[in-house]
Amino acid sequence: MACFKIALLTSEKLKENAKKEVNRTKDNGMNVEILGINVEIAAFMKSADVVHLISNCIRSGKIFDFIILPGNFTGNTKVIEEKIKIKSNFPVVIKGTKNLSDIGILLENIEGLTVQEIEQLHFKPADEILKELIKEKLNNELKFIAHDGNAKFEIKGVKSNVMLNGIPKVVAEICDAPMLSDENLKERAKYFTDAGAKIIDIGMMPKAKPEEVKRIIKAIREVTNVPFSIDTINQDEILEGVKYGAGMLMSIDATNFKIVENFDVPIVVIPRDEKGVKSPNERLKFLENLIANIKKRNENINIIADLILDPPNFGLSGAIALYGKFREKHKDMAMLMGVGNVTELMDVDSHGINALLTAIAYELKIDLLFTPEYSTKAKNSVREINTAIKMMYLSGRRNQPPKEVGINLLILKDKHKVNFELKCNNDFFDAENFKFKKRLDKINFRIIVKDKIYVMMRENRSPAENPKICIKGNKAEEIYLAILAHISKQDLKISNEHCAYLGKELGKAEIALKLGKNYIQDEVLF
Repeated sequence: MACFKIALLTSEKLKENAKKEVNRTKDNGMNVEILGINVEIAAFMKSADVVHLISNCIRSGKIFDFIILPGNFTGNTKVIEEKIKIKSNFPVVIKGTKNLSDIGILLENIEGLTVQEIEQLHFKPADEILKELIKEKLNNELKFIAHDGNAKFEIKGVKSNVMLNGIPKVVAEICDAPMLSDENLKERAKYFTDAGAKIIDIGMMPKAKPEEVKRIIKAIREVTNVPFSIDTINQDEILEGVKYGAGMLMSIDATNFKIVENFDVPIVVIPRDEKGVKSPNERLKFLENLIANIKKRNENINIIADLILDPPNFGLSGAIALYGKFREKHKDMAMLMGVGNVTELMDVDSHGINALLTAIAYELKIDLLFTPEYSTKAKNSVREINTAIKMMYLSGRRNQPPKEVGINLLILKDKHKVNFELKCNNDFFDAENFKFKKRLDKINFRIIVKDKIYVMMRENRSPAENPKICIKGNKAEEIYLAILAHISKQDLKISNEHCAYLGKELGKAEIALKLGKNYIQDEVLF
């Protein structure tokens, strides 16, 4: 094994972090010296400063095989290499990983880099060469998420328990559960579990239906082993939930708290009495007094505090401040935040809202994040919150903002612009407002997006005609190729214009399916 001498460059303030990462690296005989440059952000170091620093090292007798710059360093490192080269090939100047926490992966694999890979590292960050290894490291880090933090108590399920430890976990509500059939209950519970929900909440109706609780629980248990909670203020429904194994009780307030006197099930306590949720200026003291009264009746019961997150423009910032005040006063008490109160009551794409609220909750060590995914616009909220939790967890472990941590919630935008060179010997024809006489054939396509993309083809344009071909799928290309194969077998004729139209519409349908948007044939998507 080669004994490489390596200079790892970073900012002065990150030298200690770099030293820790190097020390974590498997011992492979490398000699790594960490050099600091006086810049605020490591990626902003200038080529001239790098040349000056390394040249001084070389003049003092130091020799390096590799010089590693930050992965986000701007420019081609080959230019620096040419200016400081002292032998035929050394030192080699390359870009490291974007995250300092991943630098160990490069160090452990530097000996195995090919000549081609080293050439690429002159202008690409090491992440692109080592992406599979970095992904494996990320997954290994995330294995600890359930057990890190400060353990408080467990929410018990049939075969799996959830430990509350200050790292948020998602509670997903099945709204209006008594109204749903067994199949719909199973479908919803499985969907939430697959999306990463750690607790399934059974949302009951304003009109009590305690006789439905057993049926609902039975249906849910057939498809998931995660714990479930019951969300109701009705005492009969609460008793039924406890009887059939609820792991947590939601919505315990001043009207029903006496019922928990002999319970050993964790309860979510909210600042509400017979008049409704208390005003923000009363909320904190009211909740503290209510919790104290509950503890007098049942000192061993585990309590989860919910300050109630108010909607935007109706006290949202004040409610977040109350969560902060409560956490400051009660550092070890479990807490729940209903992020759905914001996503459902604001006409904004949910992933940004969910990410920001999750970040706030993570800082406050709030244990549970509650969302119902009630409206179409809030679809995928469980998955989005779960991803945001992972981002915050990795951010905390790596002591960096939740940026470049290996996963993200960039759905409608990209971080970087990809620039392509325009090469054309002729001037570009301006197609804006261009009119073209369509020559469509008799074939008719009807495209509908539900859980998949459904396409029905009729040979003539009569809606009364039974479709000749019915195809479903998730990807535009697969559907398009299947349609062409069917048309070819049946010796049908389709014009070039119709092929272009079909490609355009199927592309829109695929985007709509991925984003959960409505697709209406022949209408713009955005």
